[in-house]
Amino acid sequence: MQDAFPCALCDAAFTKQRLPLLVKVTANNGAYSADHGLGQKPAASIYPYYLWYHNGVKTAGTVTAPAGFPAIPAFAAITL
Repeated sequence: MQDAFPCALCDAAFTKQRLPLLVKVTANNGAYSADHGLGQKPAASIYPYYLWYHNGVKTAGTVTAPAGFPAIPAFAAITL
């Protein structure tokens, strides 16, 4: 969980990871929302905003895990 979107370099690195990664963005206190196609000042109503990374694929904006995203027991304790 973080209060800013990852930068383009981090986004690219996360996308390359084989392990599943979930980033929950709670606010736009950075300068990288445009790197995700959301413009510089996305509406507050989009938060929390989820970025799911797995095996070279990024799924953005969905609360539920995309198809094929493995179940991770530790996620059960996290309130989405």
